[in-house]
Formats: sequence, C-alpha cells, structure tokens
Amino acid sequence: MASLLTDAQRASFGSNYVDLFDTLSRDIVVFKEPIKNIVSVDSTPIFGYPSDQLPESVTYTPVSGVYKARIFYGSPDEDIVSLNSEIKNPNTTARIRVRDAAKDYIENGKTERITFDNKSWNVQYGFVVKRYIDENFYEYMMKEIT
Repeated sequence: MASLLTDAQRASFGSNYVDLFDTLSRDIVVFKEPIKNIVSVDSTPIFGYPSDQLPESVTYTPVSGVYKARIFYGSPDEDIVSLNSEIKNPNTTARIRVRDAAKDYIENGKTERITFDNKSWNVQYGFVVKRYIDENFYEYMMKEIT
C-alpha cells in the first residue's frame, strides 16, 4: 500500500516530535523500593538468649532515578471540556509521557512513588503506548498521594 509520506519525511516528522518532547519535558524522580542493609550490632550472643536472635541494625539505601517526562494534568476524559461539564480538581490526577529508558525503570521492580512539581504520585495502572510516526512513547496515569 502506498504511503503519503516518504521515508525521509517520516524520519523528519519523528525527529521533530522527539525535539518537541525534549523541549517540553521536565525532570521526574522515580523512587524504587529501597535496598535493605542489615548490619549486626553485636556479634557475641547475649547470655540467656539463643544465638540466632542477635540484635540487628537495619539501614535502607534509597534507590531512585531521574528521567525526562511530559506532564499533563487531569484525565484524558477532561482534555475536551464542554460548556456543560463540571470543573474538577485537575491536580488530583496527572499523566506522564516517557521514553523507553524511563518506562523500563518504572516497570522493573517495585516503584514506590514518582515525584514532580513538588508532589508525590503513584502509578494507577500500567502504561499505554503512544506512537507518533515511528517513535514510541509510554503514558502512565498518576494519582496524587495525599
């Protein structure tokens, strides 16, 4: 089937959309489950206690990554507002659109929260693929943590 665009035009349009994404994107911080480090406080057993019940000190090492994302406030249903629609609080839901590296980081392991605009957010459900010409972007619906 014939295409309306040549391969060079497709590459150019895709590159322009990536440039638009880079221009309008902002930093988000994705927090993963912290790494639990167990450090034994005392290696000698306490008299009267079994040796397997030594007191332990636990420290947590935070794990996070910073990625670029386009941020859209409100749900997709609220993008088109009619005259009769009720105005809802747009700050309780948001969508983020990310590239491959951010999607892979969010999907691998447990994501505790994502922060942007001085607020913390949870991912409501899995991603939706948004394609523009030959470029893949991944969109997540977010819910503000209150």
